[in-house]
Amino acid sequence: RKPKGKDKTYYHAKDIKFLSHEPLLNKFRELKIFMKKVKKALGRKQKEVAKSLEKNKPTYTLTHLLKERYPTFVDAIRDLDDALCTLAVFAALPANDTREVPADVIQESAKLLDEFHMYIIKQQALRKVFVSIKGYYFQAELLGQRITWLVPHQFAQNMPAEVDFRVLLTFLEFYRTAVKFSNFKLYSMNGYAYPPRTNKRIADSTGGFLGLYPVNEGQKGLKTEAEKKKEKKQQQEKAQKMDASLEKKLKEIDEDDGDEETPSETDGAEQTEEDFGDAEEVKKMMAHKEETKAIRQLFKGLVVFVNREVPRGPTSFLVQTCGGTIGWQGEHSPLKEDDPRITHQIVDRPIETLALQPYHSKRELVQPQWVFDSLNAAFLLPTHMYAPGKPLPPHLSPFVDDQKEGYVPRQKQLIDRMMRERREGEKEQGGIVNEDGEELDSDAEADEVAEAERKFQQEVSKESEGVWHSEAAKEEGGKKKRKQSETASASTAVKAQEKKRKIA
Repeated sequence: RKPKGKDKTYYHAKDIKFLSHEPLLNKFRELKIFMKKVKKALGRKQKEVAKSLEKNKPTYTLTHLLKERYPTFVDAIRDLDDALCTLAVFAALPANDTREVPADVIQESAKLLDEFHMYIIKQQALRKVFVSIKGYYFQAELLGQRITWLVPHQFAQNMPAEVDFRVLLTFLEFYRTAVKFSNFKLYSMNGYAYPPRTNKRIADSTGGFLGLYPVNEGQKGLKTEAEKKKEKKQQQEKAQKMDASLEKKLKEIDEDDGDEETPSETDGAEQTEEDFGDAEEVKKMMAHKEETKAIRQLFKGLVVFVNREVPRGPTSFLVQTCGGTIGWQGEHSPLKEDDPRITHQIVDRPIETLALQPYHSKRELVQPQWVFDSLNAAFLLPTHMYAPGKPLPPHLSPFVDDQKEGYVPRQKQLIDRMMRERREGEKEQGGIVNEDGEELDSDAEADEVAEAERKFQQEVSKESEGVWHSEAAKEEGGKKKRKQSETASASTAVKAQEKKRKIA
């Protein structure tokens, strides 16, 4: 029943009773009274009274809401998707007083997002990335939970008139508290001091997470000599107590019967593998573990230099997360462009416009998509497909299950085949394998697979050039017919020559 009409909003009485005990209501009432007093003082032109009132402005916190909404920390991590997306949106917006978007809110949003990105780099937790027209989709794995968030492109953002930013700011207020608490908890769990320290020179010139560097909690402040001696003495006393307790335990063990054999951890692991090795879940877990390990060491040992036309933030984020070293064109870069240690240089301009130097011949020049596609494939893709000025292969989304969709793109088939050959090559240390990953024994079968691979590569190159499959098939058919006619004419000529020799 709606006695007051259908145009009214109705609430349950128990919900109203529950909200009546909310501590924030008293704070909102205090803020309302405070605003009345300030307006009254300004109306009377009592500026000094208004300033004194401003110093005693009531404040409130949302920490109790976090405890009510998230009973455990894993619940808070699971709900970070929307919070990070909202922070990324406001971090890209300009300050606008007319739309009631203050500058301090934008600065804090950017700071919290950079701190989260720095933690992802330190933990090497990034798993997937996709570049779309909206921005960069990232997916990380923290405490067994998958977190996906969107970072807009680094362009000047337009603020639509139909969007009420006051409503979004109420959500942002809660999300800022949630992300700040999550960052503090994540940093503390891994022994880092929060907030992380900032390199002011890099932060002022480049901004973003490149100017942050977390330190261990023990390195937060410098210790005096007396504190160091005291800590060393405490460690020695602790070690002596541990040695004494260990000797006591060993004596007790010697007094007991030592004939009983206890199963070792290795035996337990072998028994577990024998019992559950063929289970589907175990296979998935082992495959996920191998993929995670490969992503973490993807750019290990590589030194990557980023040109100024390349988006520095996302590219540096990926390279550093996967164990690589980064440098860029600009001030306060840890690497100069002519550094001989650089193995890859990322450019996004035609090769004709590059001022090539002798040191460029000793490194790989690639386009930015190579970094993103390599992370999604979990191995380094060939760089010749991403050379400067060359048409790029399709950038596939890692969030789509091609098998369920019923269509596997050519580029995905090529990457899967390269992955299979790479895995088999690591196991067998060379050799030619077929599509099922089985090694071929006969030369005829190996030649057949090599010919099929050559044809597949030609089809991919034709497709990238914009040639239709039907046209390529006609051209291939014409070449095959010409080759057959040439072979037939050559065999006829050979037979004629043999016949003449017999007659002679």
